[in-house]
Amino acid sequence: MDAIVNIINTTDWSAVTGLASCIIALCALDLTVRQIRDTMKHNKLSVKPALMDRYARDFQAGTLSLFLTNTGLGPAESVSFKILVGGEPIEGIGQELAHNVLEKIFGSVDVDYQIEKWTTINPGCVFHVQQEQRVFHIRIDSPKLTADFFDRLQTIHVEIEYKSLYGDTFKLNF
Repeated sequence: MDAIVNIINTTDWSAVTGLASCIIALCALDLTVRQIRDTMKHNKLSVKPALMDRYARDFQAGTLSLFLTNTGLGPAESVSFKILVGGEPIEGIGQELAHNVLEKIFGSVDVDYQIEKWTTINPGCVFHVQQEQRVFHIRIDSPKLTADFFDRLQTIHVEIEYKSLYGDTFKLNF
């Protein structure tokens, strides 16, 4: 017992108090850093965009439409937009791109078509939350119209790369 009393009396308690204070401060700093990381993750998730595609086709009217909708929690900014047919990228802008796509799909088959709507999604184009954008609306006016033509139209493959407000990139392939 005398040894314990002797240790208590000879110990420099200011050094022990200082060491304990440093340990508590380091623990508080660690907790703060973790809270900052968690807050950053939460903030990123709270503005995460999510583009969804939807095709609408009507055999009787001879139409095929593609819609893009941002179903996420934040805006989506387009980084790149590509259309491929049979794995081959199609070049062009606007109506020229539309004609090139349809030419590639139908080839030498004589088909009358109307491009009633075609939107080129340029880099920097922003999709707001719950915004729906019709990318294209095509009407096939041909007496030879069969389900095969719609199957050909559905060989269109679209790749969209977009980013969130925080710069995180996402891809939509369909």
